[in-house]
Amino acid sequence: MGVGYINITNLLTGNLPLTSLLVLCCLKYFSWVIALGSVTSGGTLAPLFTIGGALGAITGYFLLKYLPGIQINLATAALIGMAAMFAGASRAVLTSILFAFETTGQPNGLLPLLGACIAAYLVSFFMMKKGSIMTEKIGRRGFSTPDTYFPDMLLKVKAKALIKQSAVMIHSDYSVQELRDWCIPNFSKVTNRFFIATEANSSFLGYIDKKVLFAENIDAELSIRQIIRSDLPLVSEDQFANSVCEIMGNAELDVIAVHSNKDKKKILGCIEASDIVRVYSELHKRDGHYHRSISLPKLAMRLIIKAKFFIQSKKTI
Repeated sequence: MGVGYINITNLLTGNLPLTSLLVLCCLKYFSWVIALGSVTSGGTLAPLFTIGGALGAITGYFLLKYLPGIQINLATAALIGMAAMFAGASRAVLTSILFAFETTGQPNGLLPLLGACIAAYLVSFFMMKKGSIMTEKIGRRGFSTPDTYFPDMLLKVKAKALIKQSAVMIHSDYSVQELRDWCIPNFSKVTNRFFIATEANSSFLGYIDKKVLFAENIDAELSIRQIIRSDLPLVSEDQFANSVCEIMGNAELDVIAVHSNKDKKKILGCIEASDIVRVYSELHKRDGHYHRSISLPKLAMRLIIKAKFFIQSKKTI
């Protein structure tokens, strides 16, 4: 009962008998499984340390019994079991090693700590599909949790790098019928839902929705000024692509006008949703590209990741 710090302290003394180790390991495991399965609030750190420490001590006990010359210290075995269990469950290898080493101050256990924690991490990496124990419940709710963290690719690109200079801009002197007549032979140029309407001097007026333009209840003799929507946003040339993407998504735009920093009414061009997708794909490929001069650790990581996907695909089949 309780947090379990007393159990952890007793495990690290190495004085608990085998019966107590077995009872503590099994009963703590089953009680923790029931607590987690009932979706109640509860800790993970102390139960992992208790179960891992008991397993480590039990392993050390049997090794000493059948291989007495190995000279294993039960307290060190319990410490290694605690750290390895936490490293495998949380996938925090360095944290587990440093935590165990700092709290005990036992330099003799550093080398086995490194080996055990790395081995536990590899087992977890190959066998668990939904990340660590910290993100398991999030994954079961349908949310994706990344294995690694990387910067937003679109923070590397500004809007001015995505501007289409040859974008279609509709002048305000068109009538609805004239714009309809222009759209028919230029169908390949007007794939977006919205047109950007400007004055003759490239001053921004607003957007024209093609659904409104071709609506049956719209008088064909009207000027396009009367169907322009001026409530939709435009972006600055210095805004980052991720911000542009967010604005387009919120406004449900598939194309957005880009204004000059010096004059907010002057339109430099537009950005289409396909432009953002293309740039994101190019950046992702470039950053994920491996050259022939790649170092051995990166090559090993690639092989490990490929092996993980192979094992998981076999398990699914």
